[in-house]
Amino acid sequence: MVIAATVQAALFAIPHFYGLAWTTVLFGEGLCLLGIYLWRKTLLTPIFVHAFHNLLFVILLLAAAVSYTNAAQLGVLLDPHEEGCLIVEVMSGSAADTAGLLVDDIVTSIDDRPVESPEGLVHVIQSSQIGDRVVIAIIRNGKG
Repeated sequence: MVIAATVQAALFAIPHFYGLAWTTVLFGEGLCLLGIYLWRKTLLTPIFVHAFHNLLFVILLLAAAVSYTNAAQLGVLLDPHEEGCLIVEVMSGSAADTAGLLVDDIVTSIDDRPVESPEGLVHVIQSSQIGDRVVIAIIRNGKG
């Protein structure tokens, strides 16, 4: 029974691979669905629980999409760099393109707030409102 439960939970979790942490959560959910089935002796309850899980995921995904759409964006792809964030791509027509930022520029600060990682840059930009002007300090061709 334990082996069958483990295999069933793994078969439930593996196709839903969103990274190791989420796969582990879904493995646990697979065990819970099995427990509900054994308790209620019907497939209907686990089906509804699984459907509710999917509905919750879709609601969270839509909320994230709406929040992202209404957030300030610079319009660049970044890589970490020892001095800040290296711009690896500038989206055509974006705020970064309009401001004259170029591929291989290194962003060191925004509004005198140091930028130490791509996540930090996103946090600083998204704390602004769409249309706000910000001062971006960069290193271009080795000169700051």
